[in-house]
Amino acid sequence: MKKLIIDNNCYADNLSPQIKSENLKQFPRIKKLSAGVDLISIGDLHGSAIKFLYFLIKYGIVRCSKMSYDILYRAYIENDIQKFCKTLKIHVKRPFSLVTPLVLLIGDTLSDRGVNDYMTLKIYMLLEDFEVEFKIILSNHDLEFIINYKKGLLKKTGKPEKFHVGGGPVDENRYICSMVNMHRGILEGSVNPMMVRHIVEKIYFPNLLVAYCFVMDINQKGSKLLVFSHAQISLSALRDCLAPVGSERSKKFIRYFDGNSIIDTINELNNNFNIDRFIHQSNRSLYSSNNSKHPIVDLVWQRDTRIDKMKPGHGVKFIHGHVGRKKPVKPNFFNLDSDFGKRVDYQDAMPVAIVETVENKKPVIPRERQVRRKPLELDYSFGKNVEEEDPIPEVQIEIRANKNPVISRERHLKRKPLELDYSFGKNVEKQDPIPEAKIETGTGKKPRFFKKKSVKKKKTNSCNSCLGFLR
Repeated sequence: MKKLIIDNNCYADNLSPQIKSENLKQFPRIKKLSAGVDLISIGDLHGSAIKFLYFLIKYGIVRCSKMSYDILYRAYIENDIQKFCKTLKIHVKRPFSLVTPLVLLIGDTLSDRGVNDYMTLKIYMLLEDFEVEFKIILSNHDLEFIINYKKGLLKKTGKPEKFHVGGGPVDENRYICSMVNMHRGILEGSVNPMMVRHIVEKIYFPNLLVAYCFVMDINQKGSKLLVFSHAQISLSALRDCLAPVGSERSKKFIRYFDGNSIIDTINELNNNFNIDRFIHQSNRSLYSSNNSKHPIVDLVWQRDTRIDKMKPGHGVKFIHGHVGRKKPVKPNFFNLDSDFGKRVDYQDAMPVAIVETVENKKPVIPRERQVRRKPLELDYSFGKNVEEEDPIPEVQIEIRANKNPVISRERHLKRKPLELDYSFGKNVEKQDPIPEAKIETGTGKKPRFFKKKSVKKKKTNSCNSCLGFLR
């Protein structure tokens, strides 16, 4: 059985006292995951590599000492790329457990308020070396990085004033600081553009998804699914994205969604999504949700949802970010976004979604219920009808002793009582012998027979006898 746990859920109705604000300046409180964890997901990274590393250390995905973390933190805030990459390679080690859960990133991993995107790309490379499976969900800030990379603007020949961004001019836009600093490092020579290309092409793009579906339970009666996306979405919005990616499933009309239709829709969307075709279909107003006509752009920007019609027995829970620190409106929506990581000095909770496999254990029956016997059933029909002679019900109680009964010494010595025949004298003609009572006392030992002592006569001398005679 699968179970969804929202750790550090700061949007719950009944807030737990265990929810505490996280601080990037301090070493994270390590929380070990159980062996049955299948997936762990974090909200918006806001382009912060140190938040990404903080999350991995806290939940045991990677190992790092407190001293090494302090060095990485100072190198991050100082934008010291060489020191950060060297410490990351030497002092951050593999996890102790051989099997790690799937790490799912909700989005905004690149081109946001962080210090440098190259540090985040190096962490991606580290997870690939450690054979840790991870997936990245497409978001509005990641789209900015992808477009500028595909346009060839993140090279030495690229110019920041030509970046395709939304929200204002590049110099005044603080929402793409991490991408601008990485490009500045390429121009200065501290960032290797060939390494950037290798990580993006071989690691980042293969792990990029539009949405992710996790099956909690599915059978003939119904299904329970988890749909992960960057923004608040609806199933209808996912269905509308099938046509632009060239899926044949878009021709099928879905009136009522069920578990299989949702799984097939998301799989078709991820398998047919092509970045080059997407860039070709989009225009310069790509990042404005009001002027855009591409459904995938609307998918990563929208903040409201439509009500989907579901078949009876089928349920979906949506896990998203993007909306900031806002409480979800619907009960089946869970927000993982918070202010933690937007700036280095921001302290806030870090909501994390964990999917764990729980074994179905048999209920423990208390001892009182185990010892309890079936009550005695007595028939009280005796005496109701005089003509019918019913037997009186009897209660039979069996007493079972765990040990052999201890017989007292008196019972051991008890003998059979004397049997005397008192027929003597009843009939005169018959001469019965008088009964005699013979009492035998047995002590368990052989009786001793004592001989009578013979009295020896004193011998008298002949002289004495003679003298006596003479007297």
